[in-house]
Amino acid sequence: INTLHDGVYRYLIHDYSSSGTTISASGAAVTMVIEGRGIFSLSAPVGAASGAVWDLWEITVEDGRVTNVTQVNSWTDASVFN
Repeated sequence: INTLHDGVYRYLIHDYSSSGTTISASGAAVTMVIEGRGIFSLSAPVGAASGAVWDLWEITVEDGRVTNVTQVNSWTDASVFN
């Protein structure tokens, strides 16, 4: 990403599987690197349901730069985003 636009963003991972499987919380991990802010790593929270969304971080951009990263790290039902 070359240009950041002001706003609040969510880093989400959605289980798009149509087979009814779930995101595997066992050993799942994500690392995000933000220039000038650092390295952020999370392991999936315990428990998951079919169609779940893993809500990882809320990222705030002001004046074209990341000013805050808030860890969320929870499961959310995908229907919330429909």
